[in-house]
Amino acid sequence: LGFSGDTYECRDRRSGDHVVVKILPKPLFVESFPQHRHLVRMLDSGDFWGQAFAVTEFIRGQSLDDLLAGRGGLAPAEALNYFAQICNGLSALHARGLEHGDVKPSNILIGEANVLKLAGYGEGVSSSSVSTRTRGYMAPEVAAGGAPSSASDVYSAGLVLRELFGGRVPDDLLPLVERCLHVDPSLRYPSALDLLPTGALEGVSVQSPAGARPLTAFISDDPSDIRTAVPLME
Repeated sequence: LGFSGDTYECRDRRSGDHVVVKILPKPLFVESFPQHRHLVRMLDSGDFWGQAFAVTEFIRGQSLDDLLAGRGGLAPAEALNYFAQICNGLSALHARGLEHGDVKPSNILIGEANVLKLAGYGEGVSSSSVSTRTRGYMAPEVAAGGAPSSASDVYSAGLVLRELFGGRVPDDLLPLVERCLHVDPSLRYPSALDLLPTGALEGVSVQSPAGARPLTAFISDDPSDIRTAVPLME
């Protein structure tokens, strides 16, 4: 079929649907993964002539990496809406005791109606090799050869949040980002469940030309509700 990491767009002969086939180091137990709005749906996994593979749904749209390459930082409401969706997808994995292992903009796909879906989590589970992950988004302990964890996913999510703002994080959000990016994993938020609006984001206020507003006023997990908000900073 190919080499580990190779990805192919294919058509399912039974349904006629477009699917994605990815070559993996070893097969996955598909039933162990949650079905969630913000996770690319895992359809099948197996072994063909000694080559492991996984089959996932095909998402028509661009990746977050493509979007940021064309636009740079996003408006606060859009950035925080996207971050809430990323955290929701990760929290579905973390609630099952699973980690993503390779959170990065190119593994975050933007589907219909601005619904974000996390891809690539199967490869993170199927291999312990550092070479299968992207160093620029790795937590320090993973780059040093340690196993990925929910805390290392939080580190990667913090990097993505910083990128959503084009590297210019509003002052009010700096403590949150700094905790996500702490070099000591025990001092980060333990999992994405702690980053949801009812967790770390609850009670945080941001400054805007209209005065201080609750951070949760900028966030909605409904992707059709990307509201036009006043800037967090002049």
